[in-house]
Amino acid sequence: MSILIPRPYIRKAHTEDALRVTELANQLGYPCTPGQISERLASLPVGHELLVAEDATKGVVGFIHFCAQFFVTEGLSTEVRALVVDEHFRRCGIGKMLLDEVERSARESSAGRVFLYTNISRSEAHKFYERCGYCVSKSEHVFTKVCAH
Repeated sequence: MSILIPRPYIRKAHTEDALRVTELANQLGYPCTPGQISERLASLPVGHELLVAEDATKGVVGFIHFCAQFFVTEGLSTEVRALVVDEHFRRCGIGKMLLDEVERSARESSAGRVFLYTNISRSEAHKFYERCGYCVSKSEHVFTKVCAH
């Protein structure tokens, strides 16, 4: 007899999720505070969504942030801005569940593609995205300039 383990469910994030989203972001090296995340969740721009994967016993075990992007050269696309699964829950299908939900949303909005960026050093993430059907479409340099307020 096999034991049926309940799968996490996907839902929109709430400001009450700020602490757990902060912990997950910090696991991947994105330093932030619960206050910052709470404020950002409360003021997500139009077209941006943050979904969480919630386990019945462990709470929020992953999140994905995505948004619509329009390119004159390519039309409407969906960009994954962040995908994090708790290090203790990786390789359990949670990341795939979150990506599937983004892809469903992209189809509903008539976006022609889903794209994302990942650090060149995250080789395990690259393998994961390839298993999910994503392919490297180009390599690029990211240029940044801080604009003082």
